[in-house]
Amino acid sequence: MMRLKLVVLLLVQRCGTAFYLARRCILVKDLWQTANWLRGVLLNFTWVVSLTGGIALPAQALDLPAIYQQHLAEKPVGRYEQNGYLFIITQAQCSDESKHAGTAQGKIAEAAFYAQLAEEVQTRTVRIAPHVVAPSTLARLAEQALIRAEVSSVNIRHQKVADVRLPNCIKRQVRAVAINSFVSQPTLFSAAQVEQKAGELLVAMLQQHQYSQLMTVFSEPSEFSVLYQLFELLSASNSRTWQAPNQIEQMRDSYDINGVLAAVKSYQGILYANVLSTNKLAADTFYQQANSLFKQGVNPELIEQKLSLSLNADPHHTQSWKLLSSLFRAINPDEAVYAAKQYFIHSEASLSAWVSLFKALEPSSPAQAQAIQILMRYVAQSTELTAWEIKQIKG
Repeated sequence: MMRLKLVVLLLVQRCGTAFYLARRCILVKDLWQTANWLRGVLLNFTWVVSLTGGIALPAQALDLPAIYQQHLAEKPVGRYEQNGYLFIITQAQCSDESKHAGTAQGKIAEAAFYAQLAEEVQTRTVRIAPHVVAPSTLARLAEQALIRAEVSSVNIRHQKVADVRLPNCIKRQVRAVAINSFVSQPTLFSAAQVEQKAGELLVAMLQQHQYSQLMTVFSEPSEFSVLYQLFELLSASNSRTWQAPNQIEQMRDSYDINGVLAAVKSYQGILYANVLSTNKLAADTFYQQANSLFKQGVNPELIEQKLSLSLNADPHHTQSWKLLSSLFRAINPDEAVYAAKQYFIHSEASLSAWVSLFKALEPSSPAQAQAIQILMRYVAQSTELTAWEIKQIKG
């Protein structure tokens, strides 16, 4: 079999490419000449092998340890491209008084390798188009989610080139990855994909009540300061509370519209108001009366009084705060913001409350209102909202 392979190789070398082999060699005019040539090759085959000690064939793979020793052995930890390979050098040092690095250091060095390989896969596999998603923390989370989904399906083979112990209890490991293992055309995520993913992540955090994380997300820039304050309160509801007067004073002042409302307004809406004894039935009754008047579009002063009575009975009555914010947007825009904040808090940051909040902020804080409105546009791509809410979001 080896002789037959050699004959074919020599035929190709003598006659040209394999494509023309049959036409130029087998079907030549002087068949005797060809036969004699083949017989000479076979007779001399053993002699050639004995002189050379074998036949040199092309190597199937590069000698990676030799390449490392020649070019990279003295290099510090890092990533280096050499001879079509990416060499990743990692090290780990003993944290105790051990004299020699062992298994623990090897695992640390290996973990460092996989972390760096993940970065390389990300860099070489994925591209993010320019976008204006804000805040930057939310944008970064969206980018990372898209990248993880793409990179998780990528399988990059690698091989260990060196695993040695160095002085001072250091473990040094070297692994190599063929450059052509990475995709030649990275996946490009568009700005629209980043926006949609940002909306999905925001909804997920809200559904899971991850208020502390949301507080971190909206810690900057200043356009999101109101959201930061609200999520700070939601993450620690006992941090700012107000208690109504004692029961006798409460009965005396039960018709005082400056009761709960005055306390909440004094804290600009960032407050949990409490009463000694809530009356949910009374709160619902006053709310229904106010809502009926609101739908008729009559007597805004009486609507405000009914809602204040509802909230005196139950300061956590979500729908009363929502209706009060809507009323104030029409008759007293400066008062609408604190009512919208209360709706946001007591509805546990419902998406409807986000819309009410940016509508209330529009007259006094247009930059903050616009920033929240844009966030709601991201959310609207993957979440069901009412027709009114969608209309407000689109502007």
